[in-house]
Amino acid sequence: MVESGNRMLITKIKGFSDSRATELAEETREMLIDDLFTVYLPEEEYELLKKGIAYDSLNAEKLSVETQKKIEEILNVRYLLDVELINVRGGASYGSYTNSQLNRNQEPLNRNDESNTASVLFTITDMKNPSRPRSFTVTVRINPLVIPEEEGEQRINATNVNTASIKAYSKGIKRIKKAIF
Repeated sequence: MVESGNRMLITKIKGFSDSRATELAEETREMLIDDLFTVYLPEEEYELLKKGIAYDSLNAEKLSVETQKKIEEILNVRYLLDVELINVRGGASYGSYTNSQLNRNQEPLNRNDESNTASVLFTITDMKNPSRPRSFTVTVRINPLVIPEEEGEQRINATNVNTASIKAYSKGIKRIKKAIF
């Protein structure tokens, strides 16, 4: 899917704060350093503006084909990577349930109350064939620690949706790394 030795531009990391997106871009650079030279659009924005690409074109919801081509020429990139946090669901950090609350007829009502879930969409565009981008989604669910007790159970989850989001992002980058040939 992705050919080693090329340059990849991370165009957007949507759904994360700007500072977190920059950290994730750096993490991506480190994870793929042996296979791809990775750059991040906000870090390259000045160079692209200097070469005549309009600010609005770079910050559009979706890069136009024309803008993609200009970026390809200026930065010499083969792949564009769009990342978007598409779903997050945060649960409580603690729950205590009696045996009657854990009745199999009622359990679906509280089964996921303490779980944190995040889904991240990855779209890779090969500039040699930009009309056929490839997408995949990574979903991570972090379940609580269940502590059985005589009268029921307690559930504790020390994580949050940020942990699930970052873990989903990292798993997606690992999946890209596995696809490099």
